[in-house]
Amino acid sequence: MDKFTQAQRRVFINDIDSFTSKCIAKCLSKHTVEADCSAEKESGLSKSSDTGSQSYKVVGTISDVLEEITPYVLEAYTRPSRENILQKLMECDIIIYNITQHPEQVEEARWAVTALHAEKNNFQQQKTFILISTVMTWACSEPINSDELELPFTDDDFRRRKPHPNFQKHLELEKTVAKLGKMDRALFSTYVVVSGLQYGVGEQVFHLFFKMSWLGQENEIPVFGEGNNIVPTIHVSDLASVVKKIIEHQPKPFYLVAVDYSNNTMEDIVKPIRMCVLGPPAVGKSSVSQQICNHYKLHHIKLNETISETISHLELMVKNTPSDAENEESTSVIEAQELLNIVKDNMEQNGGFLDDQVLVKVLMDKLMTNPCKNQGFVLDGFPKTYDQAKELFHVDEHESEEKASISSYNKKIMPEFVLCLDASDSFLKDRVINLPEKLVQEHKYEQEHFLQILAKYRDKNMEEENVVSYFEEFDINPLLIEITSLNTPDNQLLMHTICERVGKPRNYSQCNQNAQEEASKPIEIVEKAKREQKEVEEARQRSAHWEIFGTPPNVEDLERFIDGYFYNCAMEDSSVEKPSKKPSKKRKNDSATDTDDLTTTEVSVSMLESINKKLEVLSLICEDVKGLKVSIEFFSQQVSDLQRDNAEIHSTLVTVSAELETVKKENKMLKETILDVQSRSMQDNLIFLGISENTSDNPEVEIKKIMTTSLKIPQETVNNISFHRVHRLGARRGNRPRPIITKFEHFKQKIFVKSKGRELKGTSFGMNDQFPREINER
Repeated sequence: MDKFTQAQRRVFINDIDSFTSKCIAKCLSKHTVEADCSAEKESGLSKSSDTGSQSYKVVGTISDVLEEITPYVLEAYTRPSRENILQKLMECDIIIYNITQHPEQVEEARWAVTALHAEKNNFQQQKTFILISTVMTWACSEPINSDELELPFTDDDFRRRKPHPNFQKHLELEKTVAKLGKMDRALFSTYVVVSGLQYGVGEQVFHLFFKMSWLGQENEIPVFGEGNNIVPTIHVSDLASVVKKIIEHQPKPFYLVAVDYSNNTMEDIVKPIRMCVLGPPAVGKSSVSQQICNHYKLHHIKLNETISETISHLELMVKNTPSDAENEESTSVIEAQELLNIVKDNMEQNGGFLDDQVLVKVLMDKLMTNPCKNQGFVLDGFPKTYDQAKELFHVDEHESEEKASISSYNKKIMPEFVLCLDASDSFLKDRVINLPEKLVQEHKYEQEHFLQILAKYRDKNMEEENVVSYFEEFDINPLLIEITSLNTPDNQLLMHTICERVGKPRNYSQCNQNAQEEASKPIEIVEKAKREQKEVEEARQRSAHWEIFGTPPNVEDLERFIDGYFYNCAMEDSSVEKPSKKPSKKRKNDSATDTDDLTTTEVSVSMLESINKKLEVLSLICEDVKGLKVSIEFFSQQVSDLQRDNAEIHSTLVTVSAELETVKKENKMLKETILDVQSRSMQDNLIFLGISENTSDNPEVEIKKIMTTSLKIPQETVNNISFHRVHRLGARRGNRPRPIITKFEHFKQKIFVKSKGRELKGTSFGMNDQFPREINER
């Protein structure tokens, strides 16, 4: 019978056709379907297998008539009367009221929880009321620490919350729900779930921002204030999971704050990713850029495509503009015609190419378009030189001098991340040889031309002011990656390295939602276990405090003591004149008798008045004592429950710790794999130190000179040694000579030269193997 009842649990949800309520209904309905399938397959198993077979029949109110009842709703009620709603609520085991979207639902939720509480004696079994409120009831709360304004609030801080003025009624309802649930939790338990701003599954609050970004009709996406305020958020599917877990586990805390761990500011939420991918020809910049664009949903900006697109757009603009256009439109057409003429003339003069000035103009116009500014981009293979970067990302000339003095680059298009790919010359030559002829012709990678542009690239990057040093001046540290293979496993490692640097996708996408759900699960388990462990420890400390200062007094004994005390006070009151001796049996006359009777009556009245006054005080104290008794009993029960759960929490912590250790080991193995790949790419490298330099020196000539003069290698042998590449490391700073990286074509030649290192003893020169920084630090 218990199993049958458990399998028939009914859930009522208000406004079931709204954004949040619909998602909660789908979540519970999905749980039902999965449970039913599991029950059919495992019907012959033991009782422990049946615990997962519970299901939920979802019913609720809707704002408009539905043509067809959705599969996740058993019954839908259109604008029912309160009498009918109460009848439906009495038939349900769980009642969920969502007040995050429609303010008018606040009054209905207040009525519903009050009406159910009044009918609790007629319940056939326990009912649970869950109120989904909004984080706006915390909007005006004072920070926990004035010195650390970003310190987040927790569930334990709910008593110090202060609402936004428009959400005062929401706060009052939260208090009402919490109060009614404390009176008899065995019959009627209540929970308040304060939800962060919800996103995902079609969006709600953030829908406006994402819609504006993807439509590209606005110049900028609005940010309220400076955009530095941290916005508490939660994925709507995570909120639905929280509600489901409350239903299943009935936790002890009745007030829960449902927010994720994103800790994003308003600017972070709407700020797109901007990236630049650099490297020598044929290293695979376009392939990597396309993978990044696919993962982060960004625009792929290629030079040739941008130029062709610009020409087509200008031609179409000039062609389709009527001759009688207004002055402003006519001016735009004239400017478009002038730019079109400049681009075509420049390409004719430069053999199909554009010079830097015109090329930068075309690319800047592209990057300043709404799609690129609002949705993000990957700039493929440009800029190539320091001067090109400076010209492309300089501050707009229309900005004020004061603003220009703060930063000398255009923040709207400056890349946030720079990726520098590199490979040996022999690797690049082999790759070009193996390319299809169509791609060779498309990229102009014929042998002679390819070697020329490769040599030109190497020379440009040997200069003191190169494109990498430009970004370093603005504290944008490029991610340097050596390409040694284009196989699929190596590409996965490459994308893993890039994603570690860039972070999670910022644009709205389904894959981003799934990634956030998976990443937040272990963190939620650990944080919840820590909170519960903290509650147990606090309860233990309070219990120890009671043992030191004594057990709370018995309430009945206290009442008897107070009764006796006040009676004695009444008898000893100085305002009451007590008779010194018993009245005489013989009275002289009737007058004396009347006087004695009057005196006795006055004493009695005065005594009664004094007793009544003090009994009024006693009555108030008794009420407080009774309230104290209820609080003590409730607190004692909580302490008992927390102590009983301590063992389970400890077991959970042990399990989670073991899982985290497994994740750490896997992460360490992955890092070791990456280090191994980097080390293998550097196994043919030697670093030469202390070799003086000047602006016109040739590193390869200097290395061969050191080999013959200092390493004492015969000139004939030196002539037979070949290199992939020889270059100075980093930008030149001061008079200190930069190290020279030498990559040999043959490993045996590198070993031979290294074996001569003892000849450098006593000289100012040095020679070492090249390893990744992590290897050197070990």
